[in-house]
Formats: sequence, structure tokens, C-alpha cells
Amino acid sequence: MARRGLLFLGLGILVLAVVYLGYDYYRANLRVEPEKLLTQALEQALAAASYRYEVEAEMVVNGQRRVLSKVAGERDRQGNFHFWGELAGEKVEVYQFEGTTYFLDPQSGKWLVVPGNELGRQQMLVAEIDPLSHLNFASLGAVTYRGRERQPAGRMHVLEFRPQPANAFMNRWFEDFTYRVWIEARSRELRQVVIQARSKTNPQAQATFCLRLRDFGAKLKFSPPPAA
Repeated sequence: MARRGLLFLGLGILVLAVVYLGYDYYRANLRVEPEKLLTQALEQALAAASYRYEVEAEMVVNGQRRVLSKVAGERDRQGNFHFWGELAGEKVEVYQFEGTTYFLDPQSGKWLVVPGNELGRQQMLVAEIDPLSHLNFASLGAVTYRGRERQPAGRMHVLEFRPQPANAFMNRWFEDFTYRVWIEARSRELRQVVIQARSKTNPQAQATFCLRLRDFGAKLKFSPPPAA
């Protein structure tokens, strides 16, 4: 009788495990409420005190493609940031650390130090230094589910919507925004955002911003460049 009881107990545990795993798979991969999923992913991203990112921005005018920026960066829990890459065809590397900005001069290879400078207030660099600023909206509009994609980072839910951003710089220069976002199915974390918009000054010009995000909440730690 004892052996039979143990057998039934083991079978019960196995059934519960199968049910749990089945529901977990269903929740992560099959049951999708687009508006709820998007809201959850945005809230998680905007609440992150630290993260790493990549940003690419380009403009297409009359079929001619021009790369505006291509940078990678990181922000720590104290609000300091570091980014590097290319802006307008020029190599760039910048640190903002405790109210001081450090620019690498690509010609001399020396660091230029500007105390008391808050680079984060520069609207022209908003995508490169604070990509999450693109995730604040005056309104979201309808959210459409575009299916699932398998990527190296995992299985992604793909959503698309046409919002009104709350970003002053974007609203000043662009209109007719379309956002497509990739959200990791299991963690519900935002991994990639592609923004397309039309220039207000040239209706023939189409801008595309691609943001890739990772390491939300990581214990990032960096210091000003040692040569500064």
C-alpha cells in the first residue's frame, strides 16, 4: 500500500508539472493581448534604472539612403552614460559622468573635458543618449499583433501601432509615426523598436530609427576615461 501511495503521489506531481509547463508555454507563446503586452513591456523598460542599447538612424530622400547615426551605449543606475560609434559620418565617443562631459577628439585622440555640462539636455542627441525617451507617448492608437519571430535572443512577439509620441524633438521634425516592436515572449521585455516617420520639412524624406535594448536593471559600472 505504501508503494502504491508513493506511485500515486509521483503521478500527481508529474501531472501538475505538465499542467504548469503547458500553461507557462501557453502564456508566453500563444495567449497574446496586444495592448496589455505592449503596456507591460513599456512600463518595464521605462522603469529600468540601467540598460545597454544600440541605435541606428537613417534618412531616405528620393531613394537615396543617408546614415545619420550608428552608436552603442550604456546607462548606469546613477544616470551616467557612455556611448560610442558614428554621428553624421564622424567617429564619436562620449561619457557623461556626474555632471561632466568627456568628448574624445577623433583627430588628436585626446579627451576634451567640459565640467558642469549636461549633455542629456541636448535635443539633437536624444536618440543616442536616451533611447527610452522614444517610448513616451501622448497616445498609442490601435495596437496590431504581427505574429511571432525566432531571433538569437529568443522567441519574440511583434506588435505594430501608430502613436503620437510625447518626444518634443521628434514632434518638431517628424510626423506620421509607425512603431514596430519586438517583445521577448517569456520575459515580456522590450528588445527592439523600429520607428518610421515622415519629415515635416521634406515630405519626400523618410526617417527610420532602430533601437535595440538589453540588460535592463544590470549592475553597470563605468568611470570617466583614464586619459581625461
